[in-house]
Amino acid sequence: MAITQKHNIRYLKKQFSSAKGSVSSLQLVALHVGIGLSVAAVRPLAWLYFLGTFSFLLYQLIRPNVKPVHILMACAYLIGAEVFLRMTGAFVFNEIGKYSVMFFCLIGMYHHGIKRGAWIYFVFIILMSLSVYITYLNIPIGENFRKTVLFNLSGPLSLGTVAIYCMDRQISFKGLLGILNALVYPIISIAFYIFIRAPKTSEVMESTGSNFAASGGFGPNQISTILGLGLFVLFVRLLIPYKNHLLKLIMFGMMGVFAFRALVTMSRGGVFTALIMMFVFTLLFLLFSPTKLKAKGIVKLSFLFVGGLVLWSFTVIQTGGLLVNRYQNQDVQGREKDITTGRGDIVAEDLALFNESPVWGVGPGMGKFIRFERTGKMAAAHNELSRMLGEHGVFGVISLLILILVPGFKFLFKPANLLIIPFVLFWFLTVNHSAMRVASPGVIYAFSLLSVNYAKKKKPSLSRQQAIQTR
Repeated sequence: MAITQKHNIRYLKKQFSSAKGSVSSLQLVALHVGIGLSVAAVRPLAWLYFLGTFSFLLYQLIRPNVKPVHILMACAYLIGAEVFLRMTGAFVFNEIGKYSVMFFCLIGMYHHGIKRGAWIYFVFIILMSLSVYITYLNIPIGENFRKTVLFNLSGPLSLGTVAIYCMDRQISFKGLLGILNALVYPIISIAFYIFIRAPKTSEVMESTGSNFAASGGFGPNQISTILGLGLFVLFVRLLIPYKNHLLKLIMFGMMGVFAFRALVTMSRGGVFTALIMMFVFTLLFLLFSPTKLKAKGIVKLSFLFVGGLVLWSFTVIQTGGLLVNRYQNQDVQGREKDITTGRGDIVAEDLALFNESPVWGVGPGMGKFIRFERTGKMAAAHNELSRMLGEHGVFGVISLLILILVPGFKFLFKPANLLIIPFVLFWFLTVNHSAMRVASPGVIYAFSLLSVNYAKKKKPSLSRQQAIQTR
């Protein structure tokens, strides 16, 4: 495995140095800054942005010569924009993002087929659907069966569909960088939208709880998650740099913007997830990269560490010191708080449901109704893993094993994607605190199944006679 990984890493700098399109990247950054500022000034423009984006992506994907990387870039862009479109009211209903990436991947399957190993994710989808009948039998009178089931299964279904398309799908290293770029552009719009819409940070910091005002009036958990993902992408592009020096400098500044806005949400999940992903990728990078690239990476990491300390200090001042209390798990007075903010109780209840019904589970979506009957609190699960156990029983257990073991075996025996571990970590850590409210955990998980080709394509050599003819 080490030889293959080292062989792959050695192509990173060469591959990128031959990549083009920096000017268009600068234009796209400017465009998305403009989108964020424009929608912040005139919110109904979000509808125009959504319709224009979806129409453009769909037009690109229905062309006869569409490539797999185009499908994947469309999915990446949409999950980057999903939270922005939710927070600006551009989605008619919240699950559009998940259905859209499923639709894009179905188009991809039509164009490019399905790899043999993808059958395992068909099994995953079937297993996650078996307990629907239990919900049908037991759902309380007056509750909407379709909405209840789809709210809880749209996440796993989108994960399974995108995973079927991505499984062993070959893309180039340049294509992988394109996917990461497509993901980060709309997150730039989110950050600048929040800068305009959110009040001054020092004016809205009154407690150590998650702060909706500092998150632009939307869910701090989701804002923190998507900004953390963007921070990780830019961290990867710091170590595997953009060719254009101006673009490199701008994106380094964007890292600071993402980090600040993520911190002041006071929602820790997305920040911790980003830091863990960055730490793991750093280990892989330093372990397998050639000496020259490793030396440059260490210098960059040193500057980044100093910059991080400065940013943390600035943010602590802006929050009146409450940020420190939050990350020390304390309230305003410095008293200890429940670190899980009630989510641990829901996990315990999900596990109790699994013990009560270990085979079929209680049915997707039924957990919150049973909790309401027993505790009087209508709380949906925040932990997708415990929800799968409680509501799907043994089928949930098998599904979890599939999700963990498939990328695990790919990393151990067929390591053709250096981002396997960070991508799987994003899925695992995110669904532990935010379930699958948005499409990004499932899509990023599916990206871990891609097979990345890091070698340059060799140009076919001409015979002497052909060479003479071409003169």
